[in-house]
Amino acid sequence: TVDVSSFSNCCAFAVASNVTANLSLAGTNRFASGARQAGIHVPPGAAVAITNAPGAAVAYLGVTGGLESAGIGGNSGGSFAGGYGEACGKVTIGGGELSVVSGLYGAGIGGGDGTGTANNGGKGGDVTITGGRRTVRVVAQGDSGGAAIGGGDGGDGGTVRISGGAVTATGGGRGAGIGGGVSGAGGTVTISGGTVTATGGGSGA
Repeated sequence: TVDVSSFSNCCAFAVASNVTANLSLAGTNRFASGARQAGIHVPPGAAVAITNAPGAAVAYLGVTGGLESAGIGGNSGGSFAGGYGEACGKVTIGGGELSVVSGLYGAGIGGGDGTGTANNGGKGGDVTITGGRRTVRVVAQGDSGGAAIGGGDGGDGGTVRISGGAVTATGGGRGAGIGGGVSGAGGTVTISGGTVTATGGGSGA
């Protein structure tokens, strides 16, 4: 467990650009970041693959993003010149049970929030959820305009592929369950297997 939620601009788990991180889960695990930082930071050009450890019982991972940031994905636009929310890199989930919650205005899995009133939230990136050899259960929740899986508040959805497992996605505010944040385009969503329950927040899709 890594909990730095009391410290602004501190990230519990960060993946550098142009790096792929492999997380093999066992037991119960938790990542919680401080304000303006994603719970698991996956910037554009970076990738994270989350699986269950071979031979282990189904493991649990809880991820909580800081204020204005994604649970898994991009940081707040308050961290960047111009205020644009950071887009998400590549996220692949192939095992384990995950609960992912964004900070205010971020996506559960996807982009961070932009600043001001412009449509400048982070884009959803590339998210793949498969059945794998172990149970995959993903509960993702956006907050106040961020999609559960996709764009942060004001950000477009990215590319989402779901081929197995059980996925529950609940958007925040007017964000989509899967797709764009408030005022963001929906992106591309392909569902070829598994069980998916997606609910938009407020008037979101």
